[in-house]
Amino acid sequence: MANDAVVMEEGLGEDEDLIKNQTKELMSNTCWLSYCFFCGTGCSNCCDPLFLGTFKFLCCEGLCSTAPGYGEDGCCNTLSKCCCLVNVGSFPPGGGGNDGVPCFACCNIRCGGEGGQEDGASKYEQLVRDTFLCSYCLCCGLGCSSPSDPLFLGTLKCCCLKTSFATSPACDEATGCCYIQSKCCCCIQALTLPPGGGKSDGIPALACCGVTIWSGEKGDADSDEEARS
Repeated sequence: MANDAVVMEEGLGEDEDLIKNQTKELMSNTCWLSYCFFCGTGCSNCCDPLFLGTFKFLCCEGLCSTAPGYGEDGCCNTLSKCCCLVNVGSFPPGGGGNDGVPCFACCNIRCGGEGGQEDGASKYEQLVRDTFLCSYCLCCGLGCSSPSDPLFLGTLKCCCLKTSFATSPACDEATGCCYIQSKCCCCIQALTLPPGGGKSDGIPALACCGVTIWSGEKGDADSDEEARS
């Protein structure tokens, strides 16, 4: 249970607040072509960043952003935990220097490629170390771990695109229960539940052709009452 508290405290990583703030600013400055309560589409600058997004489905929350094409975590990798099932993959074989991924493993007997250090290991590296790897061969494998501690945790990287996810509260006033906020080149897409998203997330409730008809943010109702008075 103590380990679970540590994972929850770490959340989605040190870039979590930065990416969420960037996404909020992006949504606030988007030219919404159409948005009606639950979902909509808009446009923005093509680059800076090329990819950006956040998503949440009840107790699973994640981030998406650009990343260096090749670094300590290799060119491509995946690590996902759902309940007791752990899926591990990496390219080139053996992963990066600090991810704990082996080249081969059978019944948790590991060979090559693990690297890294015991002290100061990231939560992803620690998850790989704590997982019983049933089998792993070069680029992919399966293992099992505790069904909780945490329930969901993972990261995926494909060249310059990186996604991470973790367990989160099922419903948050600031974000709502479910949402997708994404940018790919100049295309912006958003989906929210409840309608209009969470508190001050930059997503409108109603918008058309770049005009926000109703922002849906807290305080709008009071402002409307004052305007009518």
